[in-house]
Amino acid sequence: MGDPVSTISGLSSGIQWRDLLDQISAADRARTMGSITTAQASVTAAQKAWNDFRAVATKLSSAAAALAGADSLRRFTAAASTPLSGIQTVRATATADASPGSFTVEVRSLATAAKLGSGTFDSATTALGIAGTIGVNGRAVDVSAGDSLSSLRDKFSAANGGDAPSGVGAAILRTAAGYRLILTSEATGRAGIDLIDDAAGTLAALGFTDGTASANLGANGAVQSARFRSASASVSGLLGMDAPAASTILAAGRTIAIDVASDSLNDIVERINAAVGDASAARVVAETIGGAAWYRIESNVTLNADPSGDVADSTRALTLLGALRGGQGGTAQVVQSSNAFGDVVTGMDATGATLATDLSVSGSPLGIAAGGTLRISGRTGDGRVVAKSVAITASTTVDDILAALNDASDGFGSGTRTASASLVGGRITLTDGTAGESQLALTMSVEPAGGGAIGLGSFTTGSGGKAGSSRVLVAGTDAEVWIDGQRVQGNSNTVTDAVAGVTLSLLGAAPGEPLTVSVGLDTAGISGLVKEFASAYNALRSFVKTATASGGSLANNTTIRAIASSLTSSLTGPVAGLSGSYTTAAMLGMQHDANGVLALNEGALAAALAADFDSARAVLSTRVVPSSSYVSFEATGPGTKASETPYDVNITQAATLAGVTGAAWASYSTAGTPDTMTILDAATGKSANVELRNGDGIATVAARLNAAFASSGVRLTASVSASRLKLESSDYGSTGGFTVAYVPGTGDGTASLGIAARAYSGLDVAGSINGAAATGRGQVLTGAAGDATEGLALRYTGAATGAMGTVRVSLGVGGVIKQLAEAIVAAGGGSIDQQLQALSSRADGLGNRASRAETLLAARRAALTRQFVAMEAAMAKAQSLGLALSSQFNAMQK
Repeated sequence: MGDPVSTISGLSSGIQWRDLLDQISAADRARTMGSITTAQASVTAAQKAWNDFRAVATKLSSAAAALAGADSLRRFTAAASTPLSGIQTVRATATADASPGSFTVEVRSLATAAKLGSGTFDSATTALGIAGTIGVNGRAVDVSAGDSLSSLRDKFSAANGGDAPSGVGAAILRTAAGYRLILTSEATGRAGIDLIDDAAGTLAALGFTDGTASANLGANGAVQSARFRSASASVSGLLGMDAPAASTILAAGRTIAIDVASDSLNDIVERINAAVGDASAARVVAETIGGAAWYRIESNVTLNADPSGDVADSTRALTLLGALRGGQGGTAQVVQSSNAFGDVVTGMDATGATLATDLSVSGSPLGIAAGGTLRISGRTGDGRVVAKSVAITASTTVDDILAALNDASDGFGSGTRTASASLVGGRITLTDGTAGESQLALTMSVEPAGGGAIGLGSFTTGSGGKAGSSRVLVAGTDAEVWIDGQRVQGNSNTVTDAVAGVTLSLLGAAPGEPLTVSVGLDTAGISGLVKEFASAYNALRSFVKTATASGGSLANNTTIRAIASSLTSSLTGPVAGLSGSYTTAAMLGMQHDANGVLALNEGALAAALAADFDSARAVLSTRVVPSSSYVSFEATGPGTKASETPYDVNITQAATLAGVTGAAWASYSTAGTPDTMTILDAATGKSANVELRNGDGIATVAARLNAAFASSGVRLTASVSASRLKLESSDYGSTGGFTVAYVPGTGDGTASLGIAARAYSGLDVAGSINGAAATGRGQVLTGAAGDATEGLALRYTGAATGAMGTVRVSLGVGGVIKQLAEAIVAAGGGSIDQQLQALSSRADGLGNRASRAETLLAARRAALTRQFVAMEAAMAKAQSLGLALSSQFNAMQK
């Protein structure tokens, strides 16, 4: 149903009162809501400004933090001079741990990656007919009779994947003589590639070894095993290769049992040491190669197969262990005549006494006659050309021809790489005197006196010959560097542990050509940090200036002006806690210009750093100097304050290591299966398990525990003191605890250890800093909340209690500005959040005012509407009455 007639604007009154009502409402809204809307817009703009200010202040906080760090200004450059040869052999870089100075470096050799080659085969895709299982850097590779070089390459590549890659790549190389499988170590160093053959001699069949075996000796002359990924797992289990039956081996002539199916490296070391009565005779050595952890046995005593038992199993066990390794001598090239020469007189194979004129091939005389000339040409193994002629007479024999070939003046017997000729089964054979890749070649023909030529056939590496090859294409070697006259070796061409804070990248070797590496202060880098700080500070000041200007979003805001003022005051005033050569930022060239812009005079900064680095650094960065050698600085907190007067340090309890010492015993006694001891390290969350076997000596158990700790990453040590087993954590306090648990075997001898199955914990350091009780954790004591030392962390390494001197704290410009900036942007209680909370409250109040005003405006419009409607109704009624009276009046006139 439509509106009543009385609500139609102006229908009765002739007045467009709805338009009039809109104008009245608009005037009411403008008068009532104008100030509220203006205030709301101002609040929104201020909120945006404070959020924008947060971004600016956060950048300043980051720039100040970069400057504030205790080592931030310990920036050094390192440069290497060029050797006389002009070829750069070293690139040097420096870290914060470096010190200015110089030292000489001579690179005598680089670390190289081992590269091994197989035998030579005619095809890369034809089945080789070789089957077995071989070990490559602790990974098993199964070889089947149907494998070709190509499929073997893929198997080697697969062994270099997964969680424990072998670190050995594989490729096929095509040579003049055929195809070879090439294995390349991904890591440099003498460790090279560990190859372990199976009982079938699969490695030898593939040509990676020469069929001989020898002791595996390290660089120090000690016997060593192959490398394995664990010291506590069984040897054959790690390799994935079949193990021989349990047998015995000899260690320094003493018999020990060995079963690689179940024995680990730790077990074998333990037995060697027990057999020879020397706890240091053998040990498990941990190495990091190619970024991976490896373990091997190193023994000062010889390890041999036991001839009194099963020699084959004993030898096989040593082979799987890697204490015996296959020889990798090269193959000498042999070229041989394709023809087998005969003697027409005897009808047999030619001999050295056979006359040249009597030589035949397949029973047919060659037709060589006196007066002809034997032409010899070819190359020695190193490519030197050989060319000579021999006159054929009626008495020339095969021995004469061989003598000409072997001639030491112009034959193959001359030069630095010689070859020797001989007669084998009627065939002339030329053998290179040096194993390895070879250019050895030979051709011979006879020119008769009457002209023409008589061919003697080809001389090749086939038909009984042999292509020369090296099994060791590149020997893995360690780098050798002499630094200030001291020899340094390593398996990498990156030397990081020779000179503190300096990394030497070895680019080439130049024996006898030392160079100089100079380490100096990186003033450009330090200037860059200061300029980044100045830029962030200037950006904040510029923001404040714009925002607080007349008409700005934060015009006349005293809070943000006070923030800017406090930052400027901290930059221009003396740094608290300093009394050295430099005490203000201005003294280092950090000054405001006439417009209040902070600028850096790089020359002044460089001069100050050169004149007194420590004093200049303290102006910019945090510096905490304890007076006691037992106290060292760890960190400051947001509440740490600098002070002109040093803070006193007092220790009431020194930190201790978690540990336990058991009862006295000599030989462990249990029955049946061994007991198991489990130790859980609270610091790392890692655990180690060891077996306690009947008859174990206390030294054996301690050694087994230490080996298990090393391989498991548990930070504990085991030792023996007065026939008592002692366990001790490497970490101090409550964080360095450990838990001991046992799983008894058939018997239970664990009680004899005198070490209860429970948790053990050390004591945390306790004491005060600046007279306020501090919080201790391990060896670190941290200043109390609310105190001037709040968050100041100090490490105490002493054992005594009492006064431990003082600690002087200066935060430097960077530290002070960092704290101020962090207080500005801190979530919840920071200056910006406080302002935003106040603005949010004001916005809520304005919103409430606006809501109430809207309600009043709506009510006023409704009241006016009712009045106008009533007016229209009254006028409509009057008009209706008038019409009625007029109608009656008109009727009366008729």
